Amino acid sequence: MDDSLEERVQDLEQLVLRLGERIDMLEAQLDGMSRLAIRTANRSLQTDEDTEPA
Repeated sequence: MDDSLEERVQDLEQLVLRLGERIDMLEAQLDGMSRLAIRTANRSLQTDEDTEPA
């Protein structure tokens, strides 16, 4: 394989690895935000139930 072509392939492989790492980070952020949103919604529902007249 030509040196420049091999270098390009290596660059692309590194790019794919970096993109995979970025995807993992974004998935972790999304998971954390989803958990926070669920906890916030649950607290809001509990607070609404506590303040409703019986």
